[in-house]
Amino acid sequence: MRIAFAGTHYSGKTALIQALLEKMPEYESFEEPYWILAELGRHFSYPPSIDEFEDQLDFSIKLIKESPSNSLFDRSPLDFLAYAWAVAEMNSEEFDSEAWESKIEKIVPSLDLIVYVPLEHPDRIRIPASQDKEFRKLVDEKLRDLIMVDSHEIVNTKVVEVTGSIGERISKISPFISI
Repeated sequence: MRIAFAGTHYSGKTALIQALLEKMPEYESFEEPYWILAELGRHFSYPPSIDEFEDQLDFSIKLIKESPSNSLFDRSPLDFLAYAWAVAEMNSEEFDSEAWESKIEKIVPSLDLIVYVPLEHPDRIRIPASQDKEFRKLVDEKLRDLIMVDSHEIVNTKVVEVTGSIGERISKISPFISI
């Protein structure tokens, strides 16, 4: 199965993927496109610009297309759209998302499952003081609207929302995968 983990930064995606890899060693995991591109020498502004999120979206799509059948992705293509909308809203920028939505709608069926990891109160992850908590919350709201409400009708695969401890999150994913 190809499984993408969606969620704003510091929501617990990476920790969940690491726990799943211990139970499913036959799977390959892929870091966030941001980190892979940074390792390749790409420099990003903070927060990344809309154009930089589009580069990450395109790289995410490439990763999914080239991945083996048992893959775990730290971020879904939908994440980048949510981040771009959040940046546009915070900066009062215009953002036409139609081309992005078309790309995403085409690649999402290549995923067997999207695991949405929303923010929880209190946070389960220690958040560095340098993080903009309002931006993080806005991205989470945009993702919820995209993934759980499917307000743009581009999520054409199975979705599961997970909350709680790592064990509770894994138990919510278990009906969809073989662990």
